[in-house]
Amino acid sequence: MEDTEIIDLFWERKESAIQELSCKYSGYCYKIAWNLLESHEDSEECLNDTWLSAWNYMPPKRPSRLAVFVGRITRGLAIDCFRKKHAAKRPDACRTDVCLEMDELSLSYTIEDQMAEQPQSAGGCERNCHQNRPDVAGAGGFVPLCGNHQ
Repeated sequence: MEDTEIIDLFWERKESAIQELSCKYSGYCYKIAWNLLESHEDSEECLNDTWLSAWNYMPPKRPSRLAVFVGRITRGLAIDCFRKKHAAKRPDACRTDVCLEMDELSLSYTIEDQMAEQPQSAGGCERNCHQNRPDVAGAGGFVPLCGNHQ
C-alpha cells in the first residue's frame, strides 16, 4: 500500500491504518529503536508507542513523507526511553547532602575526643583505652586508644 493511501486511512480514522503502517514500517522503526536501546522489549514498546503517536498526530498533520514522519517519532520515543533507563542511576541530592554532613562529623570527631569526654576512674585506663583488635594489635592483641601506653 502506498503512503498516501495509509495517510488517507488515518484521516478516515480507520484502524486498518495502524496495521498497514506497521506492516510497511515496523522493520525500519524497529531498527531505529534498536540502535538506541539495544533491548528487544524496549524497542517493541517504542514501536507500539510510535503507532499510537501516529494515530494521535494524524489528523491534523498530513506528513509528506511517512517514513521520515514515523522514523522521527520512533527516534524521539527511543531517546526518551534511553534517558529514563539511565536517569535512575543518578544519586539523590538530599542523600548526598546528608552523606557530606556525616563525613564532616566523622572527620572532626575523633576517638581521642570521645575518650576525653568519658570520665576516667583510677586504674580504669587499661579497661577503657584498650581494644581487643588482633588484626592491628601488637603483642597481647590489644591496641591502646588513648596514647598513654605507647
